[in-house]
Amino acid sequence: MLFIKDVKYFIYVWIRIIMKRAVAFISILLSIIGICSVFLVPLELWQLKGFVSTVDLYNLEIDNKHFENVNVFNLFIYVLWLMGALFYWFSHFREVRILRFVIAFIFMFKLIALPMRFYGTYIFLNGPPNEKNTFEYIHALIFVYFCYQFFFLYSSYRTLLFLKKDKPLQYTEKISGQSVHNTPIEANHWQRFLNFTIDLAIWFLLYLSHYELFRRFVLINEDIVLWDHNHGIHYIPLIIILGSRWLYYTLFELIFRATPAKMLSETTVLSTTGATASVRQILYRNLLRMIPLNALTFLFGFNLHDRQSKTNDYKELRTGASGVRYLLLIPLLTLICLSLYSCIKRYDEAKENDWQEALFRERHNTIVHQLNSISVNDLIVLNSYAKDKNKKCILKVVNIRGNQIDCRYDKIEIGTPSDREILERYSSFGTYRNGSHSITFNKSDLQKALLNNYTQLPYGHTVGIVTKKLQQLNLMHTNEGYFVDNILSLDQPMLHFDIALYSNEYIGLSVSNYGIPSEITALKSNDPEVKWEMDNCNLPVEIPNILRKLNSGSVHPYEIIVKGEKEALKKIDFTISIKDSLGFNHDYRIMGEEENFEPLIKEVK
Repeated sequence: MLFIKDVKYFIYVWIRIIMKRAVAFISILLSIIGICSVFLVPLELWQLKGFVSTVDLYNLEIDNKHFENVNVFNLFIYVLWLMGALFYWFSHFREVRILRFVIAFIFMFKLIALPMRFYGTYIFLNGPPNEKNTFEYIHALIFVYFCYQFFFLYSSYRTLLFLKKDKPLQYTEKISGQSVHNTPIEANHWQRFLNFTIDLAIWFLLYLSHYELFRRFVLINEDIVLWDHNHGIHYIPLIIILGSRWLYYTLFELIFRATPAKMLSETTVLSTTGATASVRQILYRNLLRMIPLNALTFLFGFNLHDRQSKTNDYKELRTGASGVRYLLLIPLLTLICLSLYSCIKRYDEAKENDWQEALFRERHNTIVHQLNSISVNDLIVLNSYAKDKNKKCILKVVNIRGNQIDCRYDKIEIGTPSDREILERYSSFGTYRNGSHSITFNKSDLQKALLNNYTQLPYGHTVGIVTKKLQQLNLMHTNEGYFVDNILSLDQPMLHFDIALYSNEYIGLSVSNYGIPSEITALKSNDPEVKWEMDNCNLPVEIPNILRKLNSGSVHPYEIIVKGEKEALKKIDFTISIKDSLGFNHDYRIMGEEENFEPLIKEVK
């Protein structure tokens, strides 16, 4: 019998060692995959995102363009999970604080998210047909996804129970008469304050994220709007706040006898006798916790919810590093997250610079082409960025004599009118009749006034200093450095685009024309992952001509919209084919961004 017991104990020890290694290995693997999952949205692998992004907090994204799902809290949790798993492994499975803390957070996140995911999936599948909810294997994928989520929820629950077995209570000896008793040590005020602060932060983070999910999926139709805009008491959100906070504490203390913060500080909830707290005591304890200012009662030497429910927080036996060493984790983790964030931002800035430089080069080539083929009635837009202000001068070409270009202008415009405003104001002949000035340019001087390098281009409306070369050129005879910003030609189609429709899944651009009458004959996307098409009309379709309507005094009767469909569409790149009233065909490439929308319209030869 003794031999059999030894064998059973040996098998039990080895099973626990294998399970500890499995917990550490799986945690390391999932945390690394989680860190990588922030890049899955730009790669358009949305079908896999639900399987690899263990934590997906909503409404907390970092503001950047190329990695929309980079979330500072998601990233923090993944890095913390990785660190906890590594500490657990290299401490020979003694250091479990961080690992328990993160797994407890994930357990609660999954538990709250699942019912809303069910409802969200129902709304998703019953929504308007699109390329996502008509995905060929979408139902099988959803079934596997929820099986995986339930398995993950159950596994995290079992893991927390498994790790708790390695955390016995910390006892002290007390002498009572002739006998010696071992009694558990109560948590000190510092630990209790730390527990309160961390639990409050975690609950608030979960509340913010899941309240956003609630707003997206479980909307109570018009009532949800009233929560945000009425001026009375917001009863329903208040109930959700109090209910979620009570649920947070009650679930953890009922199931694990510890909240995530208590797992981190190595404390647990017991009755004042040192026995396991009953369900009634836990429920009563957390009901009292809802009393306002209850958390501050420990400052006066007692805790209201502990005293009335006859429970208390007790210390667990420390098996890992000291509490002082854990203080080093804060700057270390901060440094890791900041480094990752810095790398992402650098990549983001590099991609943005590459895109802006490509747009500048295309715009430069377009202006060079237009300058070489300039004709009467074309508009030349000049810009000057001085130290204290910028000026814009709009010139109308009235005559071309070989290399000489005669222009008229009535004044120098201060500010930054758009191309549309320029066309509407200066396209008619009568604009320059009274008080206009004449000026003559050489084509060679205009070519010298082109910005040839991306680094010379002022960003946005930032006032910069033009180069000495442009100042010495003195194009407008005002001792200011003007450069050629654009050339607008009206003897061909002159397209204009505005954002008319916008969501996370599509962008709709309204199209109008300032040149000769034209119609759209074809539309082609230059990005295979983006579908561009006409919205609610068939090709060919006439393009509304703004100037003809303005000059005739009538109102523009309708608009046409080209629509691009893709999740989180940010880049615009498609080719539109035009046939003008003279029978000539033109192909234009439209490039730009959703943010700060100023598209580049390049004619493709």
